[in-house]
Amino acid sequence: AHPAPDDEDEDTGVPVDVVFGRPFPADTIAQAFRLRVLHPREAAFRRGLEAATAYKETYGHLDVPRLYDDENKFALGRWINRMRKAYAASTLKPAHVKALEALGIIWNLQTQAAERGLLHARNWAAHRGHLAVPSDEMIGDYAFGRWLTNRRSAARTRADNGLAPDPTDLALTEIDPYWNPPWPIAWQRVYYTARTYADASITLDDLPADFVTDDDEHLGEWVREQSTGYSTLHPEQVRLVTELGITLIEPAEDEPPQPTGRAARQQRQLDQGLAAVAVFHDREGHLHIRQRDTVTLDGAEYKVGQWVKNLRKRWDDLPPGHLQAVTAAGITRHPQPPAELTSAGA
Repeated sequence: AHPAPDDEDEDTGVPVDVVFGRPFPADTIAQAFRLRVLHPREAAFRRGLEAATAYKETYGHLDVPRLYDDENKFALGRWINRMRKAYAASTLKPAHVKALEALGIIWNLQTQAAERGLLHARNWAAHRGHLAVPSDEMIGDYAFGRWLTNRRSAARTRADNGLAPDPTDLALTEIDPYWNPPWPIAWQRVYYTARTYADASITLDDLPADFVTDDDEHLGEWVREQSTGYSTLHPEQVRLVTELGITLIEPAEDEPPQPTGRAARQQRQLDQGLAAVAVFHDREGHLHIRQRDTVTLDGAEYKVGQWVKNLRKRWDDLPPGHLQAVTAAGITRHPQPPAELTSAGA
């Protein structure tokens, strides 16, 4: 017969003094001692089960990190691993199997990968209301964010090949209909933050453009991008945005649409760089800018030389409007001698 996996906790035969932190009935104390002395393996299992139950009550699952020790210094992670090995070897008592399954133990982390992911998906959504999880999100030693990212990629591949969603994808859709939207998941994540504010009766249109949440989300900028750049959104995104109460602003007929999102950030960076170039020219009288050159812009040091170097590296990828702006400012694709630049800037 195989030994039980918790033999490590059997009595050593050395007498010890026992001190109770609070009073217990005499029959309870007697039962505990009989369990410990006559059934040491059962006592060891009960100790582990109590620690596992406490963990489940705290975290909502029993996917314990392998090296986790609880507040009582009990090696719960290693104990769970021993239970898995005993289960695989069919040496775990049926009553013990039943007790651990009642807590939601996952016996095999490889063959039950989908079950493990769905366990955390339900737990995450129960606390946050969605599955817009960052790709680097870890739960203990489980890469939950990476699992969801891989699921999204696999689901899109199945759809591209005309295949129906698999059961795991359908389960994720039941948890959050937007777990795998046809737009970037980062947009969906900020949307849920915006919805939290809207549900708190905060008018999103009134947020300052530079408003940043405690989680460093640029919510004010995001609201403006949806308001003015709604024509670039998926129809379902537009519906979600309008439900938040965000006003959709149509550009005037004689005004070109303003860039939003990544394009808006690139435009701001270009404007800042060109402003630094102008400061350098006013100070030096030429545009022979070396990599180490800096200027003072808006009261702070700006590395104008590094900006020009990076600009030239991606010269072929510059949008037509950006290329026109930098050439109009006197910047060429390759550095020129100081005298040539001086005459060009005169």
